[in-house]
Amino acid sequence: MDPSADSLKLGEEAVLKAGLASQVSLLPGTAERLPFADCEFHLAMGVMLFHHLVEVSPALRDMARVTRPGGRLLVVDWGPTAHLLPFAIEHRAEDFLTAHAIDNLLREIGLQPEVEQHQMWYVIEAVKE
Repeated sequence: MDPSADSLKLGEEAVLKAGLASQVSLLPGTAERLPFADCEFHLAMGVMLFHHLVEVSPALRDMARVTRPGGRLLVVDWGPTAHLLPFAIEHRAEDFLTAHAIDNLLREIGLQPEVEQHQMWYVIEAVKE
């Protein structure tokens, strides 16, 4: 999912090239207002997404909303030191949240996340009760 028509077009081309058109659906939308029903998925994931968002909490809450009880939320993103990497779009250190900050936001919505910290990125998994 992406709010950008250009990004969706690139994604569709990649899906077709990989031969996955029957298995992958790409939709317009935003992380803060996912166009899905409550408790629709076993897994909701955001990969290298959160450093692009102005507000992260609404996206995490909506990920939790669309996840079924017993389902998982998975967050993978760059940490603050990643601003040193050569991105196509320039980023500042403050664009990147720490794993601790995401952990706290997930706890605020009632989840108990597990954090796997790496030098420049992290993985956080939480099971929705």
